[in-house]
Amino acid sequence: MNDQHGHDVGDEVISAVVQTITHNTEDTDTLFRLGGDEFLLLCRNTTELDVQKKLHYLSRKVKQHQYPQDATVTLSIGLAKCMPDDSVETWFKKADLALYESKLAGRDTVTIHNAIDPNVQAISSISG
Repeated sequence: MNDQHGHDVGDEVISAVVQTITHNTEDTDTLFRLGGDEFLLLCRNTTELDVQKKLHYLSRKVKQHQYPQDATVTLSIGLAKCMPDDSVETWFKKADLALYESKLAGRDTVTIHNAIDPNVQAISSISG
């Protein structure tokens, strides 16, 4: 995006993606920017099915948004299971691996790194 349209447009797109995600998630969800176009969405006390539905919904909402320069934006999303007693470092490692697997699968994908047990914390690592 930055190479084709410049950093200002890239910043506008990232801002729009963040707004789209935050306006379409729960108050208990927390979005973190890892750097560049990579984000981590922490979904607390949820089920695998609910997280999958949420991530597919977010992917559609981001794709449907009107961006500057008529840019097309899609998400590669990796879903990782994290237990409450896992360290923060472990959360980030699992999220990073899940995102890597999603990027290998191709653009505009949601992949699951580990099956999610009901009522545990889930981390979704999202990349534009």
